[in-house]
Amino acid sequence: MATLNPSNDSNIMPDSEHVIMSDGLDLDLGEPLSIEQILEINGVRLVCSILRVKSMILGENTWSIWEFELEVPGLSFSDLIDANNIVLHYNNVSFKSTSTVELKTQQIVESPILTFVAKRIINDYE
Repeated sequence: MATLNPSNDSNIMPDSEHVIMSDGLDLDLGEPLSIEQILEINGVRLVCSILRVKSMILGENTWSIWEFELEVPGLSFSDLIDANNIVLHYNNVSFKSTSTVELKTQQIVESPILTFVAKRIINDYE
């Protein structure tokens, strides 16, 4: 067993690839969680990140309108020219665009930012 001497760095053991841990300290954290965020434009699927979400409740109903601001790497204006079906899939929930979209592609923005208003798709008949 090596003894540590503060005045001599050569006695300090380097980092090891193996970790020694007491039996009571190990912890199973499971699989890392990830929320699937997919933007679908006319059937083409793009990975996106949600930057901002705003919800507007209409009347006394529970139904509401949502406004999303998404960062969509690889999205271009040509992807939106003939877009008639824009759907955001967030985990097991989907939202369909109901109005005009805004695309920001400024020099300071790394990826294009897409803003649109949508309603939640409750079933396949909407």
